[in-house]
This record gives sequence, structure tokens and C-alpha cells, in this order.
Amino acid sequence: MNNSLLLSCEVWMHLADINEHAVTRYKVIIVQMKVAENVNEEFKRSNQIAWVRAMNSISNRAEEIVRSEIVYRSE
Repeated sequence: MNNSLLLSCEVWMHLADINEHAVTRYKVIIVQMKVAENVNEEFKRSNQIAWVRAMNSISNRAEEIVRSEIVYRSE
């Protein structure tokens, strides 16, 4: 990494942009997966343990997708 980038704060701004994009993409994926898998408030009320299990699974998969699409992307 170039010292001039570090000193000019460009790296930090770039990392902040990547983080913002990753968080936004993560939230979108979560919503899409919840709809696709019918993980909703009714399911939560009827079976909380299964809902937590499903949400953990969705969260883990969404995180992996974001990592592969944004964080580990090779340019």
C-alpha cells in the first residue's frame, strides 16, 4: 500500500465506501432471502426457535455472499 494514500486519508475513505456498500448489499440480501424462504413475523410467532435458526442461516449466507461479491472481489 502506498504511503501517500495512507497519509491523504484516501484509503480510509475508500474503505468506508466499501463498508457502506457491503452493509447495504447485506440488508438487501437478508430481505430477499426472508421473502424467498417465508421467514416472516407469523413464522416467528409460531416457532421462535426455528425462526432464530432460519435467521442465523440467512445471515451467515448473506455475509458469505457479500464477502465474495464485495470484500474478496478481485479486480
